[in-house]
Amino acid sequence: MGACPPSHPWFWGADAVNLFLKDAEKGLVLCKHVPFLREEDLELLVFENSDILGDVFPLWRQIRGGAKPGIPDIIGIDREGVVCIVEIKNVAVDEGILPQVLAYAIWAEDNPDSIAKMWLEKKDRPEGLSPNFDNYAVRIVVVAPTILPGTVHHMRKVTFPVDLLEVNRYQLDSQMVVAVHRLEAPTAPKSRPTTAAGSYDRAWYETAGYDAKATGDYFRMVEEASAVVERSGWPVDVKLNKEYASFKVGGSIAFGIMWANKKDHALFFKLGQVDCEALAPENAGKYRYDVGWKQGLFRLEHEKAGVQDYEPLMEASVKRFVGA
Repeated sequence: MGACPPSHPWFWGADAVNLFLKDAEKGLVLCKHVPFLREEDLELLVFENSDILGDVFPLWRQIRGGAKPGIPDIIGIDREGVVCIVEIKNVAVDEGILPQVLAYAIWAEDNPDSIAKMWLEKKDRPEGLSPNFDNYAVRIVVVAPTILPGTVHHMRKVTFPVDLLEVNRYQLDSQMVVAVHRLEAPTAPKSRPTTAAGSYDRAWYETAGYDAKATGDYFRMVEEASAVVERSGWPVDVKLNKEYASFKVGGSIAFGIMWANKKDHALFFKLGQVDCEALAPENAGKYRYDVGWKQGLFRLEHEKAGVQDYEPLMEASVKRFVGA
């Protein structure tokens, strides 16, 4: 098993203690932990590599030294249109961070015009994402090298959804390995109103006005893709979201099935453009590359190719996170 090149970091789920690479000849090789010298270095890593945040598109990043007080480090929008407040710390985080992130989340709720302006000014916005700036939910994301246990415990007092991510980097020869450890925060005792909540089963789509046949096709395709995952033994979890099904390795989406509209579907793969085009089936549906989400999109044209024909793309997407 070899390390990935610096331009394509391998995101591991591991604590920032000892990280080993198992080499066929050398056995276990210890990767050297390389602390971030500046908070800005960690912030830039997160902003430029959206896989670290999972399903969040980084929309805006604070410019050091010129930002107004009360503005978070990074503002993003996830695939459900939820506004994400991302706070970066280059120290061990304890429960003292709560007042700060709560203030940011409340600011985000109270300033939809500011966030809409960031969205409109952003180049390479993801396709198929149309946030409702008159009615959106807010989510908090805390990123730090170490998050102390008490922080997780105190998050139960927060009524916003919360993600806690420990991010560290390691050096192995000339290669850089980035480790992402997602901590499970307790469920909040009560929830704020959100358009992102719901159980997205067949009944939900029928009630929402989606085509009945297309709804049946969508769930059949999810089952077919799940069968490929199970047969291949990949460590992938499937999650049904509002307008797409995500196939995730840990907290990162590898590929998925989405609604192009209320009648048609598309497959998306979190791969580079070259890989998407090289691994596409011969009879692939209409294709385009989404620079915003950094993914290839293939319209499902069932008379040309089915879900299983895209297995090479599924495999490559998964192996970005689990190796060969």
